Amino acid sequence: MIETMDRVKELAAERGLSLYQLSVLCKVSYHTLKSVEERNGQLKLETIDKICTGLQMPLRDFFP
Repeated sequence: MIETMDRVKELAAERGLSLYQLSVLCKVSYHTLKSVEERNGQLKLETIDKICTGLQMPLRDFFP
């Protein structure tokens, strides 16, 4: 199973973005991202979709 926050951080790093910058770009709550990161949780598909839309990438590319 993919750790969704690890993938989000990887995508942000590839683009030279902080987690905060990514949240603004993708219109996702920074608090949500930090909360999921701190509790080692998984992001909802809806949130992953918003991130993919903000990064202009297909959802299928999120899951390697």
